[in-house]
Amino acid sequence: MQYPLLKFAMIFSFALLVSAQSESVAFAADSGSRSSTDKVLLKEAKKIEKGLPKKLSDYSLLSFSAKLPAVDIRTNCEDMSEYPDAHKLGFKGEVCMKSARFVYTDSKNKRQVSVSLVDIPSGKTVLAKYLNQTAENITLGKSAAFREGKSEFGWWTSGAYDLVLISGYSTHIDPGNPSLKLMVEESSDNPLTSYFLKKYKPIKAPK
Repeated sequence: MQYPLLKFAMIFSFALLVSAQSESVAFAADSGSRSSTDKVLLKEAKKIEKGLPKKLSDYSLLSFSAKLPAVDIRTNCEDMSEYPDAHKLGFKGEVCMKSARFVYTDSKNKRQVSVSLVDIPSGKTVLAKYLNQTAENITLGKSAAFREGKSEFGWWTSGAYDLVLISGYSTHIDPGNPSLKLMVEESSDNPLTSYFLKKYKPIKAPK
């Protein structure tokens, strides 16, 4: 099942993340042609990057360019009723998200982990109700969270962001199956997960 949440938050495989850089306002290469909105997002992306640790145990913050931030900011609004799964369950209304996404890489163990910090300016309640019915509830240490599939999970938080979403992948390529292998990173003992759990403490889903 493909949840609208994950589409909104732009959580894709590492290969898709790299291929999408040319479309990202935060990674627009020609600074001279940026609109005022793009420049604001670029400034915000740089500010977020400054607050991120460069290293977390074996993980290193991945930089795509020396001239551009490691953080990719995107905004999107979608109507829940346009998605078959949500429509069947009777969910309607627009959900708008602003997602700041970045990647940590563990070269030693050939792993990539994408993290998205998501602000939901509208539609938070309907999205929370939808996830309550469709996502699998899990526990990270003593904290409540949810997961989708085998490699994507997250939790609700408060403050500057509403959701923290994490997607883990193995970058080991199998010659017989040349695609990225999904991997589960949903342990609170994982240094990357542990860091973001402490920084963005989980809360109960909005009602």
